[in-house]
Amino acid sequence: SRERKYLVAAVFRVHISGLNMNVRRYLLSRCKELKECALLTAGGPRGLHAVDYIKRYYESTFCLQPEGDTPSRKAILDSMTLGCIPVLFAKLQTKLWPWHVGDWRDIGVIIPDDEYTTVWERLKNISSEQIEMYRNNIKLRVHRLSMRIDGGSRGEYDDGFDYTVTKLWASMK
Repeated sequence: SRERKYLVAAVFRVHISGLNMNVRRYLLSRCKELKECALLTAGGPRGLHAVDYIKRYYESTFCLQPEGDTPSRKAILDSMTLGCIPVLFAKLQTKLWPWHVGDWRDIGVIIPDDEYTTVWERLKNISSEQIEMYRNNIKLRVHRLSMRIDGGSRGEYDDGFDYTVTKLWASMK
């Protein structure tokens, strides 16, 4: 696995309202101080350009994913598709997409709500073997979290739609 330029990517902003805005505020202010953090805030009327956030995720080992208006964020899926290990900060986030993800501890770092100020030290102390384990587990699941748009053959893996239908069918039996 290749080396990444940054330890962490932070691609979000502080909303006017939302869940746990203190977590977002802290992470952004701390990230501004650290050279190992790839920071990109979504300010202004035009928001973010895809190439900007894709580059940050691709260049970073971990991607901070604090909840915003809801626990779910499209950025969680975007970052995993680019091999960036998600860092979640809310218990509700660990309940997202249970069929598709399984146990979030297998593919990402979970920081309890009240321990978000320890995130930098925790991430720096994760071994290269653990990072490789996260990445391998993400590779095994990421196809379940995306949709094929070409309408082509299913190939080796089901996409998110196929996987959902299969799980629904099995749960009805």
